[in-house]
Amino acid sequence: MKRLAALALAILLLGAAPPPQGAAALNWVAGDWIAETETEWTEERWSDARGGMLMGTSRAGEGDKTAFFEFMRIVADDEGQFQFIAMAADGAPVTFGLTALDGQSAVFENPAHDYPTRIHYWREGEMLRAAISGPDGADTREWTFRRR
Repeated sequence: MKRLAALALAILLLGAAPPPQGAAALNWVAGDWIAETETEWTEERWSDARGGMLMGTSRAGEGDKTAFFEFMRIVADDEGQFQFIAMAADGAPVTFGLTALDGQSAVFENPAHDYPTRIHYWREGEMLRAAISGPDGADTREWTFRRR
């Protein structure tokens, strides 16, 4: 009984662990992920936050052919605001600003970009979900990733 009382007191005094700060608040995206249909596949690999940045790669294709790839990073800008920066294939980097972060859900937007204008990542249990869309949610594409 004394042990239980001491444990309860320690929990009250210490409180819950503080929420992750900085880029670590997005560590829930880290991992080696795959989404597959009968004919298509998409893979994403995300590092844990380190040095204030998460780094990712993505590739997609059919069978043994890669149709698309990109390099990604999530990093804070000079004002401390998180940016999702994607560089597809041989293209120039495109920056999307973080507009919402709630637990295990993050939304990045760039209304000036042609497509997508919105990138949304969120966790559903052990799955990582992702969606991209144009203005006002037009032309939405979604992926459900499982860990590899």
